[in-house]
Amino acid sequence: MELFRIDEILRELNMSKEQLAQEIGLSRTNIYNYLSNTNTTITVLNKIAKQVGLPVSELFKKEDATITGYVEFNNFIYKICSPADFELVIEDFKDFFSKNNQEKL
Repeated sequence: MELFRIDEILRELNMSKEQLAQEIGLSRTNIYNYLSNTNTTITVLNKIAKQVGLPVSELFKKEDATITGYVEFNNFIYKICSPADFELVIEDFKDFFSKNNQEKL
């Protein structure tokens, strides 16, 4: 079962996986590996989403995008059951790191 709709998005943008890989700083092999399994990192998905101009949740196929998992971050456990849940976790990560970077300035 394919989890992502990145191929569809890339076709719409007339962009190849190789071009995407180059734009986000990954090798051709790495981009294929990340997109062919479910162990893709939040960092990679965030880079892809930014490059194609979509929120991370739009990278997942809607009809069969079943995500079940937990992420522990900053002494809080997030339960992830959907792409929307995943998007909320990413936003919390961004907020946390943004605040920490501002405190260092």
